[in-house]
Amino acid sequence: MMKILLSYGCNANSSDTQGKTPFSILVNKLQNLKNGNEILKYFRDHASDQRRKSKLTKVVTAFEDEEIFDVSFLNLKDLLRNGDINKFEDEFPQLKGSYQAYKTNCEDFLEFAIESRLINVIDLIVNSASSKNINDLRLEENNSKILLLFWAYKEADLEVFSIFLLNPHISLHFGSSTLLHYFFEKFKIYSSKDSKESDEYQWTSEMTSNEKKCFDLILKNTRCDRDYLNKLDEDGYPAIYYSVKYGVDYMTRRLLEEGAYIGSVITNIRRSLLSDFLDSCITSNSKFQDDKDFKLTVDYKFLEPSSINNKYGMNQIAINIPNSSVEKLHPFSVKEHHDNYDCEMISLRKLVGNANLQRLIMHPVLASFVFLKWSKIRFLIHLNLIFTLLYIFSFIPFVLINEHRTTSNNNCSNLIYKPLYVASFLSITVLILRELSQLILSPKRYILSRSNWIDIALILVSLAILLDFWSRNHHLRMLQTIIILLAMWEYFNLLGYLPLLSVSLHTKIFRKVFTTFFKSLAFYSVMIIGFALAFYTLQGDKFVRDSNNSFINS
Repeated sequence: MMKILLSYGCNANSSDTQGKTPFSILVNKLQNLKNGNEILKYFRDHASDQRRKSKLTKVVTAFEDEEIFDVSFLNLKDLLRNGDINKFEDEFPQLKGSYQAYKTNCEDFLEFAIESRLINVIDLIVNSASSKNINDLRLEENNSKILLLFWAYKEADLEVFSIFLLNPHISLHFGSSTLLHYFFEKFKIYSSKDSKESDEYQWTSEMTSNEKKCFDLILKNTRCDRDYLNKLDEDGYPAIYYSVKYGVDYMTRRLLEEGAYIGSVITNIRRSLLSDFLDSCITSNSKFQDDKDFKLTVDYKFLEPSSINNKYGMNQIAINIPNSSVEKLHPFSVKEHHDNYDCEMISLRKLVGNANLQRLIMHPVLASFVFLKWSKIRFLIHLNLIFTLLYIFSFIPFVLINEHRTTSNNNCSNLIYKPLYVASFLSITVLILRELSQLILSPKRYILSRSNWIDIALILVSLAILLDFWSRNHHLRMLQTIIILLAMWEYFNLLGYLPLLSVSLHTKIFRKVFTTFFKSLAFYSVMIIGFALAFYTLQGDKFVRDSNNSFINS
C-alpha cells in the first residue's frame, strides 16, 4: 500500500499542522510493524538525493540494532539506569543463563529497583520468578542477606512488602521463624548487653504507622491461620510471647483478636490491656437490648490451642446468647477430645494464681467459658459421686456388720450380711470399671496422679477384706479403720468439685488449712523429735528397767 502511494506521487516529506511528516510518524511506529525493516530499506533505496539516503541508512542501522538487542545483565542494567522501563519489561523475560547467575542478576535488579522506587519492575521480577527462585532470592541487610519478604517487613516498606506478600509462592517462614517472630529480631539485638549498637538505639515499644500496616497485611493474608499465629520458634516461644515481653501492645491485642493462644502469656499481660480485650470479645447484632432477636456473640478462640483445634476438628469457637427466656445458653456443636478441658483450662488456672489478675475470672467471657466447661463435665462428676456413695453405704456397713457378726451370733446380723456383701461386691466392681476407663483414656495422666493410686489401693484392700484374705486379728481391724477413713476422705474431696453446693467452698478451705498444718507440723517435728531423743538420753536406764519389769510381770 505504501509503495503504491509513493509511486503515484505522494510526498512522504510533507508536514501536517503540527509539523510531523508521514515518514517521522512511520519511524515511531516501526517497532509494532513486522515488516518495518523492509519499509526502511525501500525508503533508503528510493531516496531522491545522497543526503537523505545517508540519514535513512542511520535510521535503518539503529532499527536493526534494536531488533537484535542482546539480552544481558549489563544491557538490562543500562536500560534501568537510562529510565527505559518499557524496554526493560519487554526484554527481561528473555534473560537466560545459569541458575546462580540468574539469581544474582535478579537480586541486583531488585536492589536497584527498590532504591529507585521502580514498583513496576519489582512486581515484574517477583511475578516472573518460579516458586523455587523466589524463595532463593536475598536482599542485603546489615552485612547479611535475608529473604525478600522478611527484608521488606523489617524495613516496613509497605509498597514493596505488599507486592512480595501477594505472591502465592513466596514463603512466610525463615528457618524455624515466621514473619511475626522476625519483627522482634531488632529487640533481641539491641537488648543484648554485648551489642555494639545498643548505645545508639533508642528503645521504644511503639510500632510505626507502616509497621502496623504491614502487620495488618500479614494477618489478613489467607495463609496466616491460627497455626501460623501460634507457631513456635527455635527457642520454643510463639510470637505473642515476644510481643508481651517487649511491650508491643498493638501486636499483642491484634494477635489475640485473630486467635493467638493466650496460655503462655496470660499472667504477664497488663491488666488493663487484658480487660479491654475481654470486653471486645463480646459483640452483639444490630438489634436493641429489649428485642427478642437481640444476641450476644462471645469469642473464645484465644483460649483454644490451635494444634488441638486442627487435630480434632474444632472449627467453631464462639457461642451465641439469645435474649429469650425460653432459649438457654448453648454452644455450637464441636468435636471434643478428653484432653481439651485440661489444655483449655491451664490458662485460667494461671490467671487465678495471679493476685493481680485473678479478679478477671469473674469477667463474663471467662465466667461463661468456665460455665460451659462445667456443663459438659458435671454429669461425670455427679456420676462419680454416686459411685463413691454407693461404695460408702455398702462396704462400710458391711465391715461393721461383719465385725459384729464374728463377735456375736446375731440372726439379724446374718440376715443383713448377704445383701451388704452383694452390694459391696457390685460397688467395688463399678469402681474397678471406673479406674479402667480412666486408664484407657489417658494412661500417662492416670499413672502420674497420686489420687488414682489411692483409689487402686482402696479397691485392692477392699477386695482382700471382702474375700477373707486376712485372718481376723488386731492388724485387720487397723486396716479396716484406715479403709473407712480413706473412703470418707474420697467423698470429702468429691464434694469440693461441686460448685453449686456451699460446702464445696468449705471443703477447699479445709484442704488448704489441712495442707498448711501438715507443712508446719513437718517443720516443727524436728524440734519434737529432738526433745524426745534428749529425754531418752537423760532417762535411758530408767526406760530400760521399766520395760524389763513390765515384761517380767506379764
